[in-house]
Formats: sequence, C-alpha cells, structure tokens
Amino acid sequence: MKKTILLTVVALLTLLLGACGKSDTNGAATASPASPEHPVDISVGYVDLPPYGDIVKLVQENLKTQGINLQLKAFTDVTIPNQALNNKEIDVNYYQSLAYLEQFNKSNNMDLVPLSTSFTSIFGAYSKKYKTIDELPEGAVITIPADPGNSGRSLALLESYGLIKLKDGTGIHGSKQDIVENKKNYKIVEVDQMLLSQAYNDSDLTAMQGTYALKANLIPAKDAIIKEKYEGDDFLVVLAARVDNQNDVNIQTVAKAFASDEVKKLLGEKYSDSFKWKLK
Repeated sequence: MKKTILLTVVALLTLLLGACGKSDTNGAATASPASPEHPVDISVGYVDLPPYGDIVKLVQENLKTQGINLQLKAFTDVTIPNQALNNKEIDVNYYQSLAYLEQFNKSNNMDLVPLSTSFTSIFGAYSKKYKTIDELPEGAVITIPADPGNSGRSLALLESYGLIKLKDGTGIHGSKQDIVENKKNYKIVEVDQMLLSQAYNDSDLTAMQGTYALKANLIPAKDAIIKEKYEGDDFLVVLAARVDNQNDVNIQTVAKAFASDEVKKLLGEKYSDSFKWKLK
C-alpha cells in the first residue's frame, strides 16, 4: 500500500515538473525561465509597417538562443492589437507610443501596461504642394491623426510654428476644441492614422509619424517642412503587456530584447532619417 502511494506521489511530481516552462492555451509564458531545453512560446502583435516588421523579426531571431519562440502576429488596424492583448489572444504588442497607449486605456477602460521603450518617430508635417510653411495659403486643408494622442501632438506642432494658438497650458494634450486662434482659417481635418499617407496626396499639409511618411515614400528628416520641437517621453514606442503577465520572467526577457543594442543598431543603419533612439 505504502509503495502504491509513493509511486502515485512520484508520478504527480513528475507531471508538475514537466509542466514547468510551457505555455498555457493563450501562449502566455509560465514563471519558469525559458531555455533551449525548455522553450516557451510568446506571441507579439504588431502593425505591419516600418520599422516594426524589421524589429520584431530581429528580436525573434535573437530570442531563439534563450529558448523563447516569438510568434509574430501582424495587424493592419491600429486598434486591434490592444484589443487582442486585452482579450489574451496575444501576450504582448509592439506598435504604439506611450501617449497612444494611455489614451487607448482611458477610452476603452483597459489597463494595459508599458514594459520597455526604445525609440520615437520623427514627427512632422508634409506638403505635396508647398516647399515651406510660409507658402501655406489661407483656408488651407491640414490633415492630422484622429486618435487623441497624436491629434494633440499635431496641434502642438502647428502651434509651435505659429499656425494656430491653443488655450494656455494645453501642450500636447489638446483637441480642436482647444484652438483659440486660427487667423488664416485653416481647415483642420482629423483622419484615421492608417490613412495619413493617402491624405497627404489630397491635403495642403499633413502631420504624421515617420511610419506613415515612409509609407508615402517620404523621408522625414528631409521632406518634412516643419518638425516637432517637443522633447518629452510621451511618444516613445512601447512594448505593452497586461497586468497579469507583465512580471512574467519570460515576458521581461522579451522586453529587454526590444530595448537592446541590436535594435538600436538596426534603426541607426536603416532608419536614422525617420526614427530617433531614445531608450528610457
């Protein structure tokens, strides 16, 4: 009888130990550190635009030696990766600024958390019709991103060059309702950020991140007729996770990989005219 009980206990311990280092049904890693002998799967959602695609593939390759199989899931809509993360369809995502994440959490009653930051986009305004901002005529159509994080950023950009004036103290957190002066009657139109590169063809001036400038075959450092002067951390790109998995040892390893020197080198060699490394 004692021998039977002992064998049962040993069998149960073997099953428990064998479970360590594996992923659950949602792909979220357990608390055991991954290794080549005990690999884990971690899924990352990203928007399939530069530089995110290049970065996630580089990180995927670098994590293999640590036993982490980074599973890539590309999205074409900027709202879906956060919804997928919140619903536990993916483990982390990588595509948004800290300001965008904070606004998304607030608007959608979510509690997604930033794990690491690495770079920011060169943010500017572009015109297919005019070479300088002084040429912009009265009543010109100016398109800006519709999401609160980037629309406030755009309005602050326009104010910094004297195109409009915002309420005192508005900073980067304003909306069109905060405009108190628009002497030249500019028509400021908000569009989905995924449509900014298209809006560039139809507007007099378009404010957009480096990602969408590249999509429009523009080089931010060279082609933007005005560039952002703001130097804060609000627009650093973040790797985001959930509250329930943010402290997982393997998720933390992934976070470090996205803020690594290898990623910095990639951006410097391939995207120095569009993005700036600013590790926080």
